[in-house]
Amino acid sequence: MIQTDLADCGWNASTFPHDHNGLPISGDISQLHLPDSIVFGRNLHGNHKIAPYTCAIAFGGANDEQDFEDIFAFQKYYGDAAKIPELDEIQIEFGNFTSTVSGLSHDVFHAFLREYQNTKRTFSFYSWLTLANSSRCQHLVMTGYSMGASIAQIHRIDWGDVNALGKYTKTCLGGKSCSLISFFGAGAFWYGRVPEMNEFSKNDRLIVKDRDKAQLMMPLGFESMSEPIKDSFRRAGVHSLVDIKDVQILWRVQNWHLINGTFVPKVKVYQVPRNMPFMEWAHSSTFLDQLMYMNSWGPLVSRGVCVMPGAGTILNVFASYCDHASFDLLFFGSLHFLIEDEVVNDESFDEIQIPDLSSTVFSTIMWAAWNAR
Repeated sequence: MIQTDLADCGWNASTFPHDHNGLPISGDISQLHLPDSIVFGRNLHGNHKIAPYTCAIAFGGANDEQDFEDIFAFQKYYGDAAKIPELDEIQIEFGNFTSTVSGLSHDVFHAFLREYQNTKRTFSFYSWLTLANSSRCQHLVMTGYSMGASIAQIHRIDWGDVNALGKYTKTCLGGKSCSLISFFGAGAFWYGRVPEMNEFSKNDRLIVKDRDKAQLMMPLGFESMSEPIKDSFRRAGVHSLVDIKDVQILWRVQNWHLINGTFVPKVKVYQVPRNMPFMEWAHSSTFLDQLMYMNSWGPLVSRGVCVMPGAGTILNVFASYCDHASFDLLFFGSLHFLIEDEVVNDESFDEIQIPDLSSTVFSTIMWAAWNAR
């Protein structure tokens, strides 16, 4: 499906699977057990959204039990009964890196950094570096889904150019235009020396959807810690967890609209105010009203059912993350992103609208019907 959908849009792209140590995996990818992978390629002629000579890389999300254990290791510090960590324990969970291009150092949640560093050691990443640096690419796009979206943020900063003030510009690798599109990644995983964009624009954006908890996972976890544990983190330099400064955050809300007797999917996009943490946005009247509307439709529309890879506690942990790790995206994900994002005027709510929430019975049926047209 990846090859067909991308080729239809003008992309010549390839998938490169590798293991946790960055070693390539050979064989039929359809028969492999959820390998780590990157996809990169080139769009020679462009399309209505992409300029000619654009090259892009997409990072895969968390896909096995080890990834989930790395991400959720942070949870052992939640609650009043949690053990107060020692400095060396905190330093395992949090780290820093020096940008390859800018030479600036930044502090970040280690699980995402470790995954990125493993990817950088692969031969396929070297091939991506060679392509991106060549005259065959005039524009670069870094993207990913879930954990891959978080890795894409690190990659954007690792290759980003800075101005005299140390702020990241719209270029990478010494002057080549580049942008970040982060789909439903774990947000707010930077701390201390946080990268800052030179300009607040759609060039670099984090996209969040519906009730997806991924964007809130890290800051909510930090807030749930007891004060003694927070004090330990503060002594280690972790005072708060935030997003890249001046990066654009867009909240996507999708509904099925009944228009002339036919249900049509539409997306309403809210731009989170500049440098407002998404956690603060999640307490706004706009967010809470939409959430109440989503949940008012009953279990077939508002309650997700999903199956995640892993075992035991990993499955239990992810039971509340069905809006993120959705069953229907597995089959109909590419269709979701073919819908044009638009700001729907309030008057349009006179139409019948039913929330399209990932992995619900209603959403799966509707997308199956839409796909079969």
